[in-house]
Amino acid sequence: GIVKLAASITTAQTAEAMEEVVQRAEQLHRRLCAESDLRKALLEPKESAGEDGSPNWTHYNGVKTLSMLEMLQTRDNMMDTSLEKCTTEGVHQSIIEEAMKSQKTLKAALKQAIAEDEERKAKE
Repeated sequence: GIVKLAASITTAQTAEAMEEVVQRAEQLHRRLCAESDLRKALLEPKESAGEDGSPNWTHYNGVKTLSMLEMLQTRDNMMDTSLEKCTTEGVHQSIIEEAMKSQKTLKAALKQAIAEDEERKAKE
């Protein structure tokens, strides 16, 4: 869908189609990309064990994180970026609100992980 729309926009631009139609298609494409990015940001990373048995997480974009704290920080950053893009591109408010509920839970887990990490460092 998104790739086909991008190809159609390119074809329309080449054919010098009516500018208003091309602009609306580009806007729709940006909004769909923002929604897709948000959907991906909401995905849980795949957990696996390293060679030494320690856990690690692989995110949808191939980024690998080696600690729970790093995983949560990465997810939070991805959520921030995708929510900002959704807001900019006019994604329906109900979608944004639902994603923000998930992010609130994520931020609480991140806050907990930061506190645990600081406590662990203080003991060292």
